[in-house]
Amino acid sequence: DWRAREAALNRFDQFTTDIDGLPIHFIHQRSARADAFPLIITPGWPGSIVEFAKVIEPLNDAGFHVVCPSLPGYGFSGKPTGTGW
Repeated sequence: DWRAREAALNRFDQFTTDIDGLPIHFIHQRSARADAFPLIITPGWPGSIVEFAKVIEPLNDAGFHVVCPSLPGYGFSGKPTGTGW
């Protein structure tokens, strides 16, 4: 059910940023805790942010601001046009 999957991902704060001319999508879900630490979680190739949907909120509750980027060329990130990116 695509709409259920879409809703599961849309509950997170999502952004894009430009890195070396390539748009990179990422989730940045901030913890409500004032003493939270930033935590970057990245999927392995050819994984996606979907793999982390079930752990982001528990990590927030445990005191982490979670940042989870989509890999270049996957998900909502741009695709590099050259080699060596």
